[in-house]
Amino acid sequence: MDAERGSYDLCFLEVGLNDVWRQFQNRPDEAVGLEEYASNHQKILGKLMSRSRQLVCMSETPFGFDDSKEQNEVLQKYNDV
Repeated sequence: MDAERGSYDLCFLEVGLNDVWRQFQNRPDEAVGLEEYASNHQKILGKLMSRSRQLVCMSETPFGFDDSKEQNEVLQKYNDV
């Protein structure tokens, strides 16, 4: 971050994967639900957009387990946000 300009050169934000994973580990109290995730994500993006010349958003990579179809379907909803 450039302290004088208050702008970011690079910001890497990786979110969502652990929230989905914790839901499937029966630890929902440690996960952020989709609605709250969407609200938080919009707030974060708003701040970054106001302080960045260019913003690049990337999605989380899918789970690679043989039985992860259901997890990946939920993860896709987070990625769609």
